[in-house]
Amino acid sequence: MTGTDPRPRVLLAGSLPLASPWNGADKNMARAIVRLDTGSRYTLLTGPGEAWPDHVTPVAASRPGAVPGVREWLRGAAFIARNIRRHDVLHVVASQRRWNPVARLVVRGLSRLSGVPVVHTLPSPGDRGLSPGMTLGDVTVAFSRFTADRLRAAGVADVVTMFPPLEWLPVPAIGAVTAARARLGIDGPAVLCATHAHSGNGLDTLIAAMAALPPELAKAQLVVALRVRAGQSLEAEESKVRAAAASMGLAGRVVTAGRVEDMPALISACSVTALVPRSLSGKMDLPMVILESLALARPVLVTDRPPLNEAVLDGGLTAPYGDIPAVTAALARLLGDPAEAARLAAAGRKRLAGEAARSSVRDTLASVYARAAVRSSAGESGRA
Repeated sequence: MTGTDPRPRVLLAGSLPLASPWNGADKNMARAIVRLDTGSRYTLLTGPGEAWPDHVTPVAASRPGAVPGVREWLRGAAFIARNIRRHDVLHVVASQRRWNPVARLVVRGLSRLSGVPVVHTLPSPGDRGLSPGMTLGDVTVAFSRFTADRLRAAGVADVVTMFPPLEWLPVPAIGAVTAARARLGIDGPAVLCATHAHSGNGLDTLIAAMAALPPELAKAQLVVALRVRAGQSLEAEESKVRAAAASMGLAGRVVTAGRVEDMPALISACSVTALVPRSLSGKMDLPMVILESLALARPVLVTDRPPLNEAVLDGGLTAPYGDIPAVTAALARLLGDPAEAARLAAAGRKRLAGEAARSSVRDTLASVYARAAVRSSAGESGRA
């Protein structure tokens, strides 16, 4: 800390510059941390024309990429190397789905050379086994109790659990919701599933469950918002979904959303949000679409498996992975009983408001930054 401003100076970095499109958990979480934590001063890499509050010093990158890769990692490493000595702590927000020895060597090396401690927020550890080598910081922040326990069991020494710093969403304008329904042809109750395109994402179960709904819910629709990874084609993956629906006699009742520009409006256009995968496959421990749905008073249905079931927060139901009768019964309950659905949604929104309180996020971050400084000055590492 320097001058008359007592707030810690935090250099924030990730696998991508913090710039649009805002379609990834790591970027959205990093942006939320920065906006909520006015008790610190942040420097970050962003894109041209992005707006940030006064406690943020943005450094604009030309043509920021939208997909993590070697080019973006090199740019991020150079940004850290140029700026780390002018800060009190380096905060890396990055999912590590596998051990990345190069990233660890670079981050830990720069930390030791500069004497600046590192905090690593890990939105997702992936589905593989964990090890201390997957974490980059003096203190590691996890979003679920399940992942925090796994990290400790793997030998990571200082792990803090912090609820995702969800920024409260304004209720979308009626016009935006109406436009979303019109664009997709939604004319009745609808279930939203926003997921990555991969095997085991649970879409086959949801489609089969929609086909098995009772006659009074025969007009209910499933809206699928897919995210694709490098090498995948959105159009091709959506075509597979529509073909699977047609094979179950659901042509027209399963709608693909294309590229979604306004997720809050799409959530509000639907009655229920469902995410029933075998595993999260790299999605955030407590997926943003589930938290956003609770914030917007929509009930949720998720797989009854940690850490995903931690995200329900009294605001919905769970079902075993691949259990079509259980998923059908849960959807029928949420779609067929509006009063029950509203009760669950209200309970989830209330619980979320407590878990994601701004004061709690700020207090946790202040404590984490202080702990990282103590561990770093004592010469400790992330290994127990």
